[in-house]
Amino acid sequence: MSVEISVIIPVYNSEKFLRQALQSAAEQTFKNIEVLCVDNASKDGSPEIIKEFARKYPNFHYLYKEGGMAGGARNEGLKHAKGKYVLFFDSDDILEKTACEILFKKAEEKKADIATCSYIYFKETGEPIGAFSSKEMLHY
Repeated sequence: MSVEISVIIPVYNSEKFLRQALQSAAEQTFKNIEVLCVDNASKDGSPEIIKEFARKYPNFHYLYKEGGMAGGARNEGLKHAKGKYVLFFDSDDILEKTACEILFKKAEEKKADIATCSYIYFKETGEPIGAFSSKEMLHY
């Protein structure tokens, strides 16, 4: 199976949210994805969680990058990405199960280089605090 989407997740000391974030990537309805988790020298249990998912799911990969913060980790992921498209995803985010499927279909349908989606901000308690609509983005 070919890789259509490379999901790149920079990770730094994210153990509190990481398992839930990775599980949401693992449960995507679109299966032609690879998940590249780039550990940015975490000092908590994040590397072990990533490696646990990499053992359980063959499309998950552990990468290590020291320094460069989230941007450096994303760039490291890009070096290893095999997908036609790239989805940047943070280690404290949760993907809807159909996110990759919808974004891929829209990008292909429109022959787009970039596809965006809306998202909702939540407090650590789970209470929503705001939303961003992709319709708010500038279109050229």
